[in-house]
Amino acid sequence: MLNDNSALSISLEASRCPDATIHMRRVIKWFMDQKQTTLRLESIEPSLVRSLPAYLQIEQLPLHVEQVEPRKITDEDKAQWEEKYDEDDFGDVEVKNTFILKKIDDFLNN
Repeated sequence: MLNDNSALSISLEASRCPDATIHMRRVIKWFMDQKQTTLRLESIEPSLVRSLPAYLQIEQLPLHVEQVEPRKITDEDKAQWEEKYDEDDFGDVEVKNTFILKKIDDFLNN
């Protein structure tokens, strides 16, 4: 589904609020200016489950969002984050959420 030229993939890694929300907003604004029609956004921040759809609605952005089944955070994930983040940032979180955002024109044509 996301292996074509119309998709981008961004991970917010172990960013937590408020940084995760700030990064999410910046990524979405950037994505709106790109030619790609699909964005895969990953985050461990639980509040994005409600704040991402709310942000799209408030800003009236022409995007359709789906949440993929959350997956457990692995030891490999934690190893990648150890040098950039304090373990307190990700130590209490168990899942990584993935959101698929599609520009409405592309979503309606599929």
